[in-house]
Amino acid sequence: MGSPERRRAASAIISGIAIAALSACSNADARQSKSTIRPTYDKQTGKLIELAYDSNHDGRPDTWTDMDGTKPLRTRIDRNRAGPDGKGILVRAEEDTKGDGKPHKWETYRDGALDTVAFDEDGDGVPDRRFTYRASALVLIESHPDSSGRFTVRTQIHR
Repeated sequence: MGSPERRRAASAIISGIAIAALSACSNADARQSKSTIRPTYDKQTGKLIELAYDSNHDGRPDTWTDMDGTKPLRTRIDRNRAGPDGKGILVRAEEDTKGDGKPHKWETYRDGALDTVAFDEDGDGVPDRRFTYRASALVLIESHPDSSGRFTVRTQIHR
């Protein structure tokens, strides 16, 4: 064993290294989290109302989830960064229609207009029915998915 002074010096060095390492890890985690997820709270109630997420880490949010406190309501995803409001054109949205924290409704958009809406009617996480639209009009209803998720019943809607 060394002298008490050497033990104290070694202990101080080890403590300093441990503190620096922990601080670096927590700062890196905080920077990563801060740079990718941004919460928004209601100014009156303090309740969480939105999470903005930068999924491709380019410094700009591209996914927004509307929240009711800790419960997600719907998600909007922007993949092409085009649009007048700075969030781009909506291309996909999910909605928890049963209040269980899982999506049961999926919407896709083409050129800013609704393209398809799919519904999970039995709560298994897989769409059971899908509506397809063209020029804001319903043109196709699909249902009865097989084991691969492919719809087996297709009903064309004629205008």
